[in-house]
Amino acid sequence: MLILACVCSILRAQPASSALPDAPLKSAAYRDGLMDLRDRLKATPPPPLTQRERTECVDWMRRANPAITQVLVGHRVVVMATDGFAARAAKSEFLLNIDLGYEVLVHLWGNDPCARIGRRVFIWPDPDMGGGHRCIGEQFRIHIGRSDWDNAEWFERFFHEMTHGFQYGHPAGHLMVNGFFEGWAEFMQAAVADHLAPLGPPFTGRADWYARHFPSEARKQYINTRLPIEEIVAYDPAAGLLMELMNHSKMGRRDWSPVRRLLQRQFTEPRWTPSHLWPAMMASDLIDAFGEPKTRKILAKYRFPLDAASLDRARAQNWVSARPDPSPRTVLNANASWQALGPFDNARRFGLEWNPLDAEDMAWRWCKVAPDKATPPIDPIRSSPWRSVKPDSSGTITLDGPAGGPAYFYLATTLPPDLREPLTLYIGSDDECAVWLDGELVNFYRGTRACTPDYPDVAYADATGTKGQLVVLVMNHGGASAFSIAVARGGALFEGFAQRFASADGDARASAGSYLASRRFQQPVRAMLARGQGPG
Repeated sequence: MLILACVCSILRAQPASSALPDAPLKSAAYRDGLMDLRDRLKATPPPPLTQRERTECVDWMRRANPAITQVLVGHRVVVMATDGFAARAAKSEFLLNIDLGYEVLVHLWGNDPCARIGRRVFIWPDPDMGGGHRCIGEQFRIHIGRSDWDNAEWFERFFHEMTHGFQYGHPAGHLMVNGFFEGWAEFMQAAVADHLAPLGPPFTGRADWYARHFPSEARKQYINTRLPIEEIVAYDPAAGLLMELMNHSKMGRRDWSPVRRLLQRQFTEPRWTPSHLWPAMMASDLIDAFGEPKTRKILAKYRFPLDAASLDRARAQNWVSARPDPSPRTVLNANASWQALGPFDNARRFGLEWNPLDAEDMAWRWCKVAPDKATPPIDPIRSSPWRSVKPDSSGTITLDGPAGGPAYFYLATTLPPDLREPLTLYIGSDDECAVWLDGELVNFYRGTRACTPDYPDVAYADATGTKGQLVVLVMNHGGASAFSIAVARGGALFEGFAQRFASADGDARASAGSYLASRRFQQPVRAMLARGQGPG
């Protein structure tokens, strides 16, 4: 009931009202509206500090940093300032420009973080930071490192950091995964500067500079590499994609209405997007916001999945679909024994690659040296024999109870002959894991998590012509430990590649090859190409 109530609440949400006119930036209506907002902010004294602001921020910040000598109060922002910052802020109209930047972000993002937290944004010189800036999005505090304590002119960096407050809890979270989290914040430096350009310096021409800079960095740091879109480099390269879409949005002129539609559509049409589908969901939303066909060409260059199989599957995901992927799946070897080793104590908390039996070598030796054995060969001096274990109805194998310590575990099984084909793997683990098929890595997870079969990692493996030998390494950081796996025949990777490579469009075939070649796990790629289904 609670989940349903939250869903219904999100579905009824509406974007926050904007203080800026919904008009093109070059229009008189927008320019007049911006000037009017600026004049009202200058003419109206900001509200005094509230008791909540004093309790939550002012009092402890003063105690934490004796260099704070002044409190600068704006309409949307409060700055705990050094003497140097305060003197330069007066000359640069820092409070006014940051207040205006905040209103631009409300205009674009459709939410109002100050309303969420019940106070203004706080900026303060953090004595524990040597340099740089960072924002605690949930609490909307911006921390300044020592090297910039007196810098009251770098407005664009504050626009970047303020964006993180808007990103927190925003329903368009699937657009801000991995490198795009910082990419959107970096992109907002150009967006806010462009919206404030009618005010003149220091904003005049800044968006033009970013329009060249971001795509250039994207080419150098991402496009010219073989990284998959899931691993696009943060900051400038990720901002490069968004900037290229803007550069082509309307006859060579920047039209920010697609960005507003893209971000604010999520309030009335929220997404629930599993990690393996976010690139396709993001591609779908970008195409809808910016239109075809230029958007599709840009997305192909950035190695997004653009085939119908991926886009249709991503579009099917929404808040009323509880399963992360509706594809039919079966528990792997539910009625057959898996083999297990462990726990092997890891009290010194070494990494996954330091596992004592060398799982990668174990998987390779089983396939290449002892392929006829029912289990991977092991050194009896280093390990007790393999023991049989069985998964439960969800495909979960319990490895250690709630009081388990840091340890390694090994699992092995063989795919039944009727599953020696292209497969989608649904994998969960507590905590880290790696999975090999016939000695080739097909899945890898590093971090701490619970084993949740309903919300798994999704990987692909082509078991066609293989021996079907699966070896799993699990590294538990402490407490309960488990591993789960289910499988489905085929999958979006295989179907999508077949669709795109069968196209008569040479660009579509080229993008299919580029997308496939960028995949982090190459086992299914090599298998597909070896069967003659690829461009080689």
